[in-house]
Amino acid sequence: MRKRADLIKRLQEQEYLEKNMQDEVAEIKKERSIKRETKDVLTWQMQSRIDAATQERAREVEFRKNAEKKAYEEAQKEREKEMQVKERRRRYAEELKQQILNNEVRRKRAREEEEQRVRNVFEYGRAWSAQVEEERKRIVQEHVPHVLGHLQKGVIQPDDLPAVKEGVQKNHEQLTPLDIDFMMSGRRQKYPKSVDAAAPAASTAESITSRRAISVLIQQNAGRAITNTAFKLKFLIKSLGYDCALAGPALSARSYLLARLICAGSLWGATFPDKSARRTRAARFIRVESVMIPFTRYREQPESITSSRMEEMGDRRRRTTCIHILRAAFDAAPSDDSYFIETAIEKYTLCVLE
Repeated sequence: MRKRADLIKRLQEQEYLEKNMQDEVAEIKKERSIKRETKDVLTWQMQSRIDAATQERAREVEFRKNAEKKAYEEAQKEREKEMQVKERRRRYAEELKQQILNNEVRRKRAREEEEQRVRNVFEYGRAWSAQVEEERKRIVQEHVPHVLGHLQKGVIQPDDLPAVKEGVQKNHEQLTPLDIDFMMSGRRQKYPKSVDAAAPAASTAESITSRRAISVLIQQNAGRAITNTAFKLKFLIKSLGYDCALAGPALSARSYLLARLICAGSLWGATFPDKSARRTRAARFIRVESVMIPFTRYREQPESITSSRMEEMGDRRRRTTCIHILRAAFDAAPSDDSYFIETAIEKYTLCVLE
């Protein structure tokens, strides 16, 4: 009985030991399994992190490459633009230099042509003045002796007296005893105040304008006006039978327009007076012997001649004669003088100063 109890006890102890051993083995396996799983998880995490870092570095490298490539392309475009701008500037500078050279050549050629034309015009005017003076002297010699005593005083100027005396001595010896100096001296001819009485003067102006005024150069600047207007005025006055002493040449194209008005009116001087106006600024003057012709840019025309000017010229008397304006006198007017032309056509009269 006792042996049986010992055997059972040993068996229980052995079973207990085996159970403990099995538990220990299971615990060891479990620990190993946990360690293996933990190692696998940690290894996976590490590999994942390594892969993520590798991918991030690759993305950064790709982004950097793309950014550098884009910056290089933009810099290349900027350099190309700068080169294009420099090329355009270079071409523009070359074209500008060539244009300056061409303009200089053109201006030089135009200046030479203008100088040659001025010389031709001056020579022509001088030759024409000499021809007119010679023809006028011949006409005075031939025809004035026939009408001695019938001409109004002042028609024949003092400079014409030698020619008149020469004509009297050659063809009319019976008139030699007459006092020709007394018969020819005096004031200039006074023009009538009525429009009808001024018709002969207008017709004379029209014939003179159609005969010679068309060939006169149209003035475009002051230099040409100074050169070409002097002989023009002399021709106009001498063509009407008067002597001309031009004290001051034309100063601008507007003065040339006034010369055309002189031609149209066949008078010593012409202007458009307005007694109510007192503006005298921007005025230009042409002086032909004792007549001062004012011109202003304003519609309101100034007084024809101031008292000081009248005293300076030694002519205190003034009277007016209205005649029709020849529209042909305004054909050569500059475009910037259209207001002056409109004012003139509106008034449609000329004022004659004596």
